[in-house]
This record gives sequence, C-alpha cells and structure tokens, in this order.
Amino acid sequence: FPAWTTEGEPAWSGYMYSSTIGNNPCAFIMDEAGVPVWYHFGQPDQMIIRHRPRLDGKGVLYGQTFADTSSGVPSIRWVNWDGTIEREVKIPNFTHDFVELPDGSLVVIANDIRTVDGIDGVVWGNSLIQVPQTGERRELWNAWDEWVPGIDGQVQETGWWTHANAIDVNADGTEITVGFRYMSTFIKIDVATGEKVWQLGSNQSNYRYLNLQDEPRLQHQFQWVDGELLVFDNRDAGTGSRVLTLSFDDEAATVRKSGDWRHKDRLWSYILGDVHRRADGGTLVTFTTAGVVSDLDVDGNIVWELTGDLGTTVSYLTVTDTLPGVFRHR
Repeated sequence: FPAWTTEGEPAWSGYMYSSTIGNNPCAFIMDEAGVPVWYHFGQPDQMIIRHRPRLDGKGVLYGQTFADTSSGVPSIRWVNWDGTIEREVKIPNFTHDFVELPDGSLVVIANDIRTVDGIDGVVWGNSLIQVPQTGERRELWNAWDEWVPGIDGQVQETGWWTHANAIDVNADGTEITVGFRYMSTFIKIDVATGEKVWQLGSNQSNYRYLNLQDEPRLQHQFQWVDGELLVFDNRDAGTGSRVLTLSFDDEAATVRKSGDWRHKDRLWSYILGDVHRRADGGTLVTFTTAGVVSDLDVDGNIVWELTGDLGTTVSYLTVTDTLPGVFRHR
C-alpha cells in the first residue's frame, strides 16, 4: 500500500473512494486528512479504475478490468466492510466505469470490437450493458447503432474509436450521461428506452460551441453541477490538463465555457483524471498519472493537496460525507 503526503489544511470533511492502479491494485477509502480508513486489494493482474459505495450501505463495489481483451474476463466485486467478497460477477469486455441504479442493477461500459471494410485491423467501439441482480442482461445502447467510424469520430492507429471512459447517472436513475475520449463527445441516454436524448460534440451534435477553445479534448470524468457540466479535460503535455465548466443554452442550442481552471504547475494527466464539486462550493481535482489530488476553495485556490509516492496513481473519485455506521471521534 503506497505512502501519501499532504500539504495545507483541507477545506472539507468526509471520505474519498478511489483506487491505485499498478502491480498491487487497491480499492481504498481515505479521509480528508489523507489517512486511509479502509482498503481491499484486487487481482494483481487487473486494474481498478472505479470504486463506489454500495447503495445498500453494506460495503463497496469496484470493477476489475484488463489492459486488453486477451488477458481474461473483467469483473465487478461486491465487497463487505469486513473484507469478504459477497459476490463477483464476470462481465465480458467491461471497461473503465459503471454506475449502480436505485433498483440495484448496474449499467457498465463495455468494449464492442468489430471489423470494418476499408479499415485495417479491428475497430474498438462501445456499448452500455445493464446487469440486473438476477435475470438476463440487457444491451441498453450501442455506438455501432448510432455512429459510423470515420464519419462520427476518427479511428486511431491503435484501433480505438469511441473509447467511452466515464458514466454518470442522475439522482432517480432515469438518465445516464456518457463521455467518449477520442470523440471528445458526451451523450445523455434515457435508461427506460435506451434512446439518446442529446449529443454534445462530434458529427451529430445537438449543441454548438460558441468558441472552439471551449471544446474539451481527450476528457475523462465529469459531474453535473446545477445544470452545468464540470469536466476533467486532459488536453496535452504542452497545455496541461484543466477543469472545464460548460454552460448549456437549450433554447439557442449552444454551449459556452463558464469556467477554466489549471494547476499552477500545469499538471498533466494523460489518462483518467477526475473532478468533484462539493456542496460547500469547493472542488477536488484528481490528476491521476501525477498521483495528485488538489482541494480548491470557492475561488479556485489550492488549500490542500494529496501526493502519492512516485509512480502512484489515483483513479476516479467518489466523495461522501459519512460512512455507514461510522461515528467520527476526531
């Protein structure tokens, strides 16, 4: 388990659910002082990108996946607070992220890999799969039904096309938002019907950016905050990553940038990265590959920072005020 250092005084109180990625992947919960209060090691040959609290309060959920499809079948684990694994479900081609719906089912991002005439090798698209507690799984949505490689997003030399990497669900579980890295695109989906409600970015966008500089590039995690979309926008090494806030004008069908924050050291996370706005107006920003979590006050000043050992990554965050059954004595 890696060591951590902190600097400054945190402006919040609560817990971060996250994970490390590497030789010993570990799902952990850490308090606002940077102290680990719970952890669970995954399989050494897999990655843990997403770790969430279970809605039933009995423990945690985390997903284990591989760097490629030849290594094995990914899975999601239901782990109890005492560390026992209550349930583990294999999900072929599961990748990056999942959400738990109020009915206890999961919606997961999956790779859908196909061959395309005129394109060498295979093309990596994505689907969304709903995994109920019991019964048959349901394909909720599929990129191949919606888009065409080369027209709706370009295929990378590696074969990656859509590269869905982040998913978010609204409070009542009726709508899901999904982000696609190589298309710099977001879509909202109706859970009941599987239909796309709208799209931002790429060829079929329902909204127009007022300024090309407002458009994210290679983005990862995001959060809806009072109707605005808060995005961890990876960008490139020359500019560093940023936290981008997008405001929507539905009547004019336009999107504008209403916030743009960058780390004073121009930190860059070439993969992953996350942003979380708290109820007090502060923000936690995760620079995954730099192993840094920055705590910003309402004015965007860094008041506290967590840094891991050299080579330590911090994956996506889920932030809660309390843990089930826990009384804070300090």
